[in-house]
Amino acid sequence: MASGVRPQSRPDAGPTRSKQRGIRQFFQAARRVGSALIVSVGIASGVSVATASADPLRLSTANLAPVVTTAGDGYLDRIVNRLFRNAGVGYEVKRIPARRGLVEANDGYLDGDMGRVAGVAEEFRNLVAVPEPVITVAFAGLFLRDDIQIRTAEDFAGYRIGYIRGWSLAQDMFAENDGVQVVRNAETLMTMLAQDRIDVAFMTIAPALHIADRLGLNGVSVTEWRLKRDLFLYLHRRHAELVPVLRDLLLAMKADGSYDAILTGYAPEG
Repeated sequence: MASGVRPQSRPDAGPTRSKQRGIRQFFQAARRVGSALIVSVGIASGVSVATASADPLRLSTANLAPVVTTAGDGYLDRIVNRLFRNAGVGYEVKRIPARRGLVEANDGYLDGDMGRVAGVAEEFRNLVAVPEPVITVAFAGLFLRDDIQIRTAEDFAGYRIGYIRGWSLAQDMFAENDGVQVVRNAETLMTMLAQDRIDVAFMTIAPALHIADRLGLNGVSVTEWRLKRDLFLYLHRRHAELVPVLRDLLLAMKADGSYDAILTGYAPEG
């Protein structure tokens, strides 16, 4: 070489961006595998399972007393409390209107919902159901007039119907009915019934009778047409690894009698 000077080697600048990305992906995968192993070992050994994050899950609910209460001692409250305690997972409940709760859970602002009918994930694609019912409820029409007779779903036609916004079952049933009133909450609905602003309040039976009793509304009748539906716990898909864990623990509660013990005295049809 002309100068006779040997060129110095460049100092090591560290891994390239592609290598850094690969390293991050490796450790992310390792964490996922580690979490899965912890879940598997916990279930196999009977040890409670903790999530990777210490933050409690935030669950929405639009269910009503006596299924869910503000004091947290409703039937579904106690089932979910026992279930999450067995899983070693903390959670908080956010009481929120039905439609808004699903939207916020689907968008990831919340982590899931305590109890919804099957099929919700068809519209809210980020939600995953725990495939075992947490509780059963019964839908029907509540009315005061003596001349109302509803034995089939078709018999609702011709009456002034009211239901709570965000209840997908009611939306589907009454999509073609005229004179339907959609309200924000159950107390408003039952007050409208008392004031003769609607003929029939479409609700879950046990909560409707509970509210009627609290409002001092006497003489409430329930339609002969009734529909029992299972409710399911839904989680945002970022918590999908918890779904089989919660399913197995819920099945175990049903097998050991603790589930039935919580539901002692609960009557979906009032």
